[in-house]
Amino acid sequence: MIGILDYGSQYTQLIARQYRRLGYQAEVWPASTRAGWIREQQSTRKIRALVLSGSPASVGYELQPDPEF
Repeated sequence: MIGILDYGSQYTQLIARQYRRLGYQAEVWPASTRAGWIREQQSTRKIRALVLSGSPASVGYELQPDPEF
């Protein structure tokens, strides 16, 4: 499972589609997703990677990754 955190990129859905095409299960989650929630999901979903989907313009604005990442 690949988790994709959406920080406003216009390509988020394309990234998810490409991972699926390669045979991975991929889910898009909002940027506000907490690290604790992802850890809770780990036992059932087997999350192997996180992709932070955004752009240089996203950095330093309202949406910041959970510091626990």
